[in-house]
Amino acid sequence: MERECGIFVGNSRSGTHALHAWIIDQQIEDWTLTKARLSCESLGPRMKKHTLLAFESQPLEEVETYIQYFAQNDIELKFVFILLRDPFNWLASYLEFMRKYRGKRSLKKKRWRVDFQIELWKEYARQFSEPRIPKTICVSYNSWFTSEEYRRTISDKIGNRFSEATVKIPGKSRSSFEDEEEDASQRAVLDRWSSRKQHKCRKIVSDPELLSLCKDISGATDAYRQYSK
Repeated sequence: MERECGIFVGNSRSGTHALHAWIIDQQIEDWTLTKARLSCESLGPRMKKHTLLAFESQPLEEVETYIQYFAQNDIELKFVFILLRDPFNWLASYLEFMRKYRGKRSLKKKRWRVDFQIELWKEYARQFSEPRIPKTICVSYNSWFTSEEYRRTISDKIGNRFSEATVKIPGKSRSSFEDEEEDASQRAVLDRWSSRKQHKCRKIVSDPELLSLCKDISGATDAYRQYSK
């Protein structure tokens, strides 16, 4: 059986669940979402004919290991979809998520530390100008969330139809700020940063490379101007 796979990469709290559903909805074929939690040798034989393989807060070197496995086992790589949310709103959501679930043992692993997440964000952001993996498609969550034209452009690259059926997510259950929110269309998804104490975030996002990458990808937003002072 011929198999094909699309790869999804993104930080936790970057709108990943919304994009998983949206990517699958752009396909005519019946695609299966699978999270890359096992080794490629263990997961590979179980993969369906059409798979969206999701990497959440994982280094690109782990992605490359899977791609090598695909090449050796006749699994066609369709695309590598890298999602990036601007660092200010992403960090606000991530810090709120960690505050709510800080007691969970699984969140004490290195991959969930804020400093590690920041380094991953920068690694993903560098791919926008110099992708190191073939078939990479870099996507700004901010642009995806606000622009139908942008979604159409991305859909043309990853799928064989355009569908808006899942655009109203991320749903309430997936939000770090769920107690504060109403309808999906009403949420200030791009204004999370203003809900955090700015002095708590400033030290984290004062990294010059992070600020430079952010400006290159998203422009000089209000949050950028505030934190780059």
